[in-house]
Amino acid sequence: MPFSVNVLPTYPSSLKLVAGVRTLATPFLSKVRQVFFPDLMRSVMEGLGFAAADCYNAMGIVPNEVRLSGGAAQSAVLRTIVSAAVGTSVRYSARAEAGAAGAAMMAAVSLGVYDSMDDCVDAWVNPLLSELEPPDSRLQELYQSLFPTYVSAREALEPAWSSITRLQEIGS
Repeated sequence: MPFSVNVLPTYPSSLKLVAGVRTLATPFLSKVRQVFFPDLMRSVMEGLGFAAADCYNAMGIVPNEVRLSGGAAQSAVLRTIVSAAVGTSVRYSARAEAGAAGAAMMAAVSLGVYDSMDDCVDAWVNPLLSELEPPDSRLQELYQSLFPTYVSAREALEPAWSSITRLQEIGS
């Protein structure tokens, strides 16, 4: 069945792929042919959603809305997953090259073209924002139940990431 925004995962979860648990294990290699592209894409999107939720939890606050930009933000599927994983509404910006626009905005404010960054945001950002998209409650409930497993897997993998970093330092 093709993946759709309105469909909950038909498998227990893509968490094994998202957290990298299976990527370090040989059994994963024998399963590669059984993993279909939509499953792989969903796991990448869920990984982004769980990572965002993890970061907001580390900061101690989840914002009222999350704003997404870039090509992937055009995907309704990605927005639905991120919104549900973080547990807040999302908007996306139609602004091309948002990073460069942000630098130009800071320059415009520093040169006095705008009195404040808020004034600049009103002119450069707000007109290009989509409507607010609230999280899908069923998907949010599923992701909330899976989130502790994601965190456990991430924490368990920290020694592996440290080892990889040390190997990269040796090689450079």
